[in-house]
Amino acid sequence: AQGRQPETSNPSLRILSPQANDSFQLDPLIPDSDEGIIFKAQASPDTATIDWYVNGQKVGTGKAPEFRIEWKPSVGKWIVEARAGEERDTRTIEIVR
Repeated sequence: AQGRQPETSNPSLRILSPQANDSFQLDPLIPDSDEGIIFKAQASPDTATIDWYVNGQKVGTGKAPEFRIEWKPSVGKWIVEARAGEERDTRTIEIVR
């Protein structure tokens, strides 16, 4: 018996920014509360919104076409995830000082 491939093996939902294993350095001249990292994604044309999660915590909802949100970073390793219905895409990023 041949196993069925999960539908997420070729997802239409894709994180455009940040890229996998991106590393961001906080700017010492900018207060941490003013720092921001832009999350962007692409999805199928019938997708109106996607939810963004960081380490499993919902951090915002982005609207089509770019599904853009700004996330307030803090130092550490983070798993960024975009979700639309059953579709998921993830990136691991690191924030350093």
